[in-house]
Amino acid sequence: VMEDPSEKLIRKEDNPLLLEENVHGSSDIDIEPDVIDGIRFSDTVISFEGVKSFESFNIVVDGVVIDSKLSEIVRRKYYELCCSQGAFLHEHLLRGLNLNLVAGIISETTNIADAVKACTASTCLDDLHIWKKTLKGFELLGMNASFLFAKLTPLLGVDSESDIIDESMRLRKARLDQARAAERLMALDAKLKELKENMKEIDLELKAEVNASARKHELLIEDRDTPC
Repeated sequence: VMEDPSEKLIRKEDNPLLLEENVHGSSDIDIEPDVIDGIRFSDTVISFEGVKSFESFNIVVDGVVIDSKLSEIVRRKYYELCCSQGAFLHEHLLRGLNLNLVAGIISETTNIADAVKACTASTCLDDLHIWKKTLKGFELLGMNASFLFAKLTPLLGVDSESDIIDESMRLRKARLDQARAAERLMALDAKLKELKENMKEIDLELKAEVNASARKHELLIEDRDTPC
């Protein structure tokens, strides 16, 4: 029994390129796998358990095989990463992502994996934080990168612990400086009160002297005006 082309069209409705091909009445509708402008399509969903070797390893995204967008070296490295986790790392990426973006995510994931593997004590901490942020972004898109986070955590943990210690020391120093400043302020306040008291005493003494001088002056005038 020949397959009804309309049934195949329904199965491929998620692939606009295949849909366009069928609409225009392509004579290659029953050829598998489908190839359009160098892009291969896959009708079957293959679980990673079905991958027995690199030769049977295809990177399929939304029904499109994107092997041609990656070099063989990158694909081999990605195959090894997938083997280490027993799954396609890109399996849960958001649907509809640009295929070039997906290829870039896969390529950068393999680069970071190589960099983490080659990590030494002299590795720049800024690089570690960049890798962490990059992988976090990939995870938000659905890429499986948790196992790489597990390898980064000890390296970032040392840095984080050092940051906490430094921050604690800075906070302790700031509190000591604040306490010393408060002590100096209290001492200055006490001295200011003492100066105010001294000023009051001086003011009272000055007023007393002025009053005494004025009284003497009045007495002299009275004596001078008194007839003998």
